[in-house]
Order: sequence, then structure tokens, then C-alpha cells
Amino acid sequence: MTPAVLPRISCAGRIDAVLGALDSSALLIDAGPQMRWLCGFNGSAGWLLASGRGNTLFVDGRYAEQSREQVADAGVDAEVVHVIDHGALYQTIAKHCGGQKVVIDGGAVDVATYRKIANALGREPEPVEDPTAQLRRSKSDAEVARIARAAQITDSALAEVLKLDWRRFTERELASRLEIGLRAAGADREAFHTIVASGANGSRPHHEPGERRIVDGDSVIVDIGAIVDGYHSDMTRTFFVGRPDQFLLDAYAVVEAAQEAGVRACVAGGALADVDAACREVLAGAKLDHLFVTGTGHGIGLQIHEEPFIGKHAKGTLVSAEVITVEPGIYCEGVGGIRIEDTVSLELSGPRRLTLTSKDTSCPR
Repeated sequence: MTPAVLPRISCAGRIDAVLGALDSSALLIDAGPQMRWLCGFNGSAGWLLASGRGNTLFVDGRYAEQSREQVADAGVDAEVVHVIDHGALYQTIAKHCGGQKVVIDGGAVDVATYRKIANALGREPEPVEDPTAQLRRSKSDAEVARIARAAQITDSALAEVLKLDWRRFTERELASRLEIGLRAAGADREAFHTIVASGANGSRPHHEPGERRIVDGDSVIVDIGAIVDGYHSDMTRTFFVGRPDQFLLDAYAVVEAAQEAGVRACVAGGALADVDAACREVLAGAKLDHLFVTGTGHGIGLQIHEEPFIGKHAKGTLVSAEVITVEPGIYCEGVGGIRIEDTVSLELSGPRRLTLTSKDTSCPR
């Protein structure tokens, strides 16, 4: 069945919102998720200069046509400057800046590039933390639609691989099957390197799949996600091949209950730390909280990890219409681990899981 056409994303008003938060400074943004969110351009190279005097996008010949189309489609008024001589790029940008105070995203620009910009301007730009990060937290309906499509694709890819006998595969082979499945189901690409952590390797939250063959008695953590039109999904499930270590078998129900408690705590206006506390309270009741060594979740959208970051010491509150993950887990060296994660949309009616794969732990034998 052909999937429904995704609604258009409008970027109108986003530049003005960011400039307002920056007290009307000129903002210079490199290519990446921030630029895409601001003006719709998703090329790998370019600079956006945004100010009260107007908006200008600087690109090279690879992106002249693409940038004009994407900016217009996003509803953004911006001049596109085609820079032929890349060696003169920063001087060209500096001429358009004039005498304005220039702000850049200090986390996205390396020191060498910062120096080139400063030399061209004749003064140092002001580095700030990602000026779009907080505004990007609340997702439009069109953005949620893309994340939801990515979540559906993730569910579909995992469902196909669950039809296989996992004992035929190494971790690396199973991860490859999953990533091929994501593309086959309609993903632009995988959201990150798929994690398959079997047996004792499950104690490593970011295990790199290797040549270990999956065998009876293994617990297998699968962390998988897709990208659709720039937007990510993220899901983790833990499966048992045969009968695992009794400790993990008993602990699974506790982690599942912790994840359920965390999702219930995902309410706009609620404290970020309360989501973490809800998970940890359940784990503490079973004396497993000391094995929960990661954060509880993170925002998700144009980046796989974006604001907010949810953990024990998180500050601030959840906001309406943001999309986050909830992913408690336990990690026991020499034994293995359990993690359960969903992508969750915060809606008026409450939290809605976008990743829907069953939490049934069984694998084909």
C-alpha cells in the first residue's frame, strides 16, 4: 500500500522567533539540522545569515537550484547567493553582515572555521548554545507525522526480522538485516548504527554489534530507528532466545513496569526529572536501580538526540507537542542487560507511543 503523502512543513516565522530570542542580532548558521529547521534547506554545505535586514543563504554550485526550491517550499523569504569562489566564502558573508553584531552556534562551528569568520568580519562573532534548540522542542503536526512514519517503518522492519531464527546470525549480521529492512520499508536511512547486543554484551548500553553468534539462552537488546524526510525514530526492545539467565527473566517485568511509569509521567508541564524518578522508583523497589546507569530519555526530531535530555538531574519541564524517548534499562556486567524504549509524542490527550512493537520477549526458535 502506498503511504499517505506527508503534509508540507512550513518554516515561516521561525527565523523571526530565533532573532527575537537573540535580541535582534544577526545570526549566522552552518548547514545542518538548525538551518533545515529555520529555512528548509537540507544540503550538506552552506551558511544562512538571518537578521532584521533580511535573510541570505550562501551555497556553492552543487546546491544553487535545490536551495531555491527548498527555501521557497518552506515559505521562507531569503535571497540565495551562489558562491563560485569557495575561497572567498567568508569574505562574501562578511560583506552582507555589514556592521551588525553576529551570533553563531558555538557548538556547531569548529575553532578553525570560527577564526576564518572572525578574520573576514574583522571582529569575533559571539558564540552561543544552539539558538534553535528550545524552539525546536514543540513539534508541528507535520513534524510529528514524519516521526510517526519513521516509527511505523521501524516497527515494520523489526517485525520482518522477528520471523527469522536468530540463532543463524551473528550480532553484525542481524543488525545488517534490520538496516536493510528499514530501507525496504521506506526509510531514507537508519537513524543511527543499529545496536544488537546479545548475551553478556547487553551490559554495554552502546554496544557495537560484532561477530558473536546468538545462541540459546541469550537476551538480545535491539536498538533501532529510521529517518523519514530528516526526522528520526528510536525504539529498543529486549528479546529472549530460549530461556535466559533467571535474573534477567525476573528483571524484565520490572524494567517494563518502570518504562510504563515513565511514559505515564510524560505530561506537558511536568518536571523532566519526574520522568526519570518515576522509572527509578520502580527499579528501586526491586533493588535494581543501581544497574540503571544511563539517562532516561531525550528529545527526538531532526536529530536523534536533542533537547530535552531527561535524567536524574534534569532541569525544566516538558512542553506541549514535543516528542521524546523513554528508555529505562539495567546493565549487569558479565550477565547482560534489558532496555525498553519508545518514541513518545506529548499530546493534549496525554502521552502517545509512536513505536508500537509488542513487548513480548519471545523470539523464533
